[in-house]
Amino acid sequence: MNTNRKIMKINPEEKWNEWFAGVTDGDGCFYISKKEKSISYEITVAIPDSRLVYDIKNKLKAGSVHKRSNSQSLRYRVKAKAVIQDIANRLNGKLHNKTRLAQFEQVCKLLNMHVIQPTALIEPQSAYLAGLIDSDGTLAINVSRSTAEDSQVSG
Repeated sequence: MNTNRKIMKINPEEKWNEWFAGVTDGDGCFYISKKEKSISYEITVAIPDSRLVYDIKNKLKAGSVHKRSNSQSLRYRVKAKAVIQDIANRLNGKLHNKTRLAQFEQVCKLLNMHVIQPTALIEPQSAYLAGLIDSDGTLAINVSRSTAEDSQVSG
């Protein structure tokens, strides 16, 4: 038995927040009304990915999901300040998309929150990448460039 191995306890809530940050960087946004200085949080996904927004809505216990007109997509939207505060706390220090970070910094300014800068994604257990792939990603294997040993196709 290797006693030098570091045993890490995985906090399911933190894993969900990491995943949520990946989804937000891929398909989410913060919108700040210039007139009212109100904040909304939105995620727009294709209809086949509808489970993603409903899972988020159920987890946060708030918001609405509507089909977008003239589009095969759904939008999840939250405007309640308490929920926006919760979302900001969950995402703080976990966003990596420069556009999303700029939006997030404006949100934190309005909420009087300190912005935690993200660290490099070096943890192999991070769920961020899974969220990013769930939002925008596709994994593909180019079989024509692989060796016969690595190929998934016979011959």
